Order: sequence, then structure tokens, then C-alpha cells
Amino acid sequence: MASVFRMFTFFHFYVSSSTGLTSVDPVASEGQSPAMEPTDTIAILIGEEEHRFVVEKDRICVKSKLIRVACAGNRWLEGRDMVVRLPEIYSQTLFKRYLSWIHTDIVTVKETTSERAEVMNMSSLIRLYLLGDFLDDIRLRNATIRALTKYGICPSVENCNLIFEQTTPASPLRKWTADAIIFLAHRYKFEAMSVLYDNDLMLQIAIMLMHRRTKGVDKYRILERRAKDYATWLWDDAMSNEDRQLKELIVGKIASGLSAKVFEKVALWPAELTLQLARKLMKERSHNGTDLEGLVDRIPNYEEATRASDFVDSNEGGSTVP
Repeated sequence: MASVFRMFTFFHFYVSSSTGLTSVDPVASEGQSPAMEPTDTIAILIGEEEHRFVVEKDRICVKSKLIRVACAGNRWLEGRDMVVRLPEIYSQTLFKRYLSWIHTDIVTVKETTSERAEVMNMSSLIRLYLLGDFLDDIRLRNATIRALTKYGICPSVENCNLIFEQTTPASPLRKWTADAIIFLAHRYKFEAMSVLYDNDLMLQIAIMLMHRRTKGVDKYRILERRAKDYATWLWDDAMSNEDRQLKELIVGKIASGLSAKVFEKVALWPAELTLQLARKLMKERSHNGTDLEGLVDRIPNYEEATRASDFVDSNEGGSTVP
């Protein structure tokens, strides 16, 4: 599966002074001022081929904490270009979309009266979120989550797996992805496609559904020690003997007798058990089809809080999704 970025254990970026750069790619956004003083702009070189973009320094530093830190930590020599190298970003199209964002504060998913706003598909939005993750742009991440929700459709298996490959366990986008499936996927389609999903996604879905069970948990709850038995030797025994009844019994016991808190704490659940549990809980949802309104109501759960200290200008207007 194609990746949005070349992922390294640690992201490295290089900041340098240079006078020998002559090839300049056009800036994507039409909002860029045609004539600016050298001290007001920085050159950003992306990818191994170092495609060059000249950007208004203050405008991009308001949005991207990564670039802001890079600029703050270096002294630029008078008469020299200010250059930030980002070899991890290799898509010029994606970076141009980011430059459009820093000028418009708009992420567009449907028809709009704005001539500059670009209508993006879900895959493009996901990649834009991942770029915002890399550049540490909180406002873009929040705006992209809202834009993704406006689509009102369940993300594809490929997009779901891309998200879980490229994000950390605490990522709001992971939570959104699991909820999008819970609220928008038809249970029969989910059951047919569930074997193709990332194991961590199945676990996330199971955890969320455990917290939202419409049926009450049994009076005699399963203790943590017993839950570990279900996750280890009992399940291993059912698998080795291909005992379908025992598998269903274990999954049923967990679904009805284990608290969500203990389920999260155990963290030993085999992939096959998690898959079966997610399937069972999806069947027991309060709705059988799609519930876009329910997903929209949960948008605040995915948005990250922002503080004045996160930005250069705390009075900067918030991002919008038309």
C-alpha cells in the first residue's frame, strides 16, 4: 500500500542558508503576494529532489508548529535565503493543497462558490490530515475531521488501513475511523469485509462498542483474572480444536459479562477473538443501517483543543469547512 510519507523512526528536517538555489516552483495558492521582501518569505524544499516552494513565513508559521520551531531555532544571514528542507514530504500536489489551506483556512469537500477552493475526495483528505499530523498543524487536523464527516460514507478498507499504518494509537483520526464504521457501515457488509481490516482497527471498534452496549452487562461480571484466561489458554484451546461452540461461548461471555474498562486493561486479545467480538457487537448496535447524525454529534470527540501558546498569533481566526 502506498504511503503518504516515507516514515522514519524519527522525523528529521534540515534548515540551512543558501544562495545557489535558482529553480523555483510556483506557489500553489493564489493568495500569495506577488512581491515580498526576502525577509518575509522562506523557501521550503520537499522530497529528495528538493522541489522548491517560496512561502510567506508568518503565514505558514501560524499554522505549522514544526516549521515555526525550525525558523525560531535558526539565525538567517542577511542577504541569504531562508530554507527549510522536508525530505519526508514527496508529493508536490499534497503540499500545494497545504499551501492553499494556509491562505484560505478552507478544506472543501463539496461544491462551493469559491473559485479557489478545491473539491477533494476522501483519500486526498486523509492524506491531507496525515500531512497536518507531520507538520503539527492542529487546526488542519480538526478541519479535516469535519470535512471527512461531511462525506457521510464509510471509508474504504484501503483508507482505513492507511490511517492505522500512518498514525499513533492516540490519534483522533483512528477514533474517527472506528466511529465512521460503527455509525455508517451496514452490518452485513462489515461482516464480509472485516477480515481485511487492520487488527488494531478491529480492537478500536470492539472497545468503542463495548462502551456503548445497548444491553446491560450481566450482574455477575467477569473478573480481570478470568478475562485473561479467556484471552489466552481458553481461546487457544478453542482454536486448536476448531471448537466453534467454545469460540461463540467465549465471545458471548465477553460481550455480556466483561466491563469495557477491564476489556481495555487486559490488552491481550487475539486478533481472531477481537474480530469475532467486533462482529457480534456490530450486530447488536442500536441501528442497522447508517446514522450520520450520530457521527456528526461526535465530532467534538475527535477535535484537539488549541491554546494561544500553540500559535504565533492567538487572535488568528479559526478554520472553517464550507
